[in-house]
Amino acid sequence: MQFFCISEKIGFMKATLSIPGRGLIALPAKMREAFGIRPQDNLIAETTLEGVLLRPGMSVPIEIYSEERIGCNGGFAAQVGRLRRAIPTLGFRGALSWYGA
Repeated sequence: MQFFCISEKIGFMKATLSIPGRGLIALPAKMREAFGIRPQDNLIAETTLEGVLLRPGMSVPIEIYSEERIGCNGGFAAQVGRLRRAIPTLGFRGALSWYGA
């Protein structure tokens, strides 16, 4: 999933959505395409003072680190530091790919 800001290229979009009995909603294809939302992507729904906000979400597997694992490969703190420095440049997915996750 990519992160976008509303720009002149995308413009503002508005759609009326109906909610069936199961509570599912479908985003129009133009909105999904404009924001790079693909099948199986995760979205986070949040309540705001203005209504409901949908924003990109990502789930990542959790690894429990042993004391031995923490000390290898230059140390856990060094690995986290390299990943944090890569995120602003490459984005979250790009940094994970670069890091080898």
